[in-house]
Amino acid sequence: MDWSLVDVDRLARLACPSCQRGLAGGLMRQVEWTTRRCIVVVACPNCNAESMVVLETSGTRRTAPPIDVDDVRRAHEALARAGRMSDLFPA
Repeated sequence: MDWSLVDVDRLARLACPSCQRGLAGGLMRQVEWTTRRCIVVVACPNCNAESMVVLETSGTRRTAPPIDVDDVRRAHEALARAGRMSDLFPA
């Protein structure tokens, strides 16, 4: 699945039904993929409750710069600093 075709920014506008906080940054698991939409289960980054979300897809791929050495280094440092997995995600 190509996540660049999916409107994952929609998660920033959705609230968890359990804690009412935003779903942005939650871990996603694909349930179904069609040409028009993607159905995912999202674990709330705040309370870990799971919600099913329908995300629209577009035919145009979003462009992003490739990952470089500095990106990998920053990720490594963030993982080393994190005491818990929840420290990796914004509240």
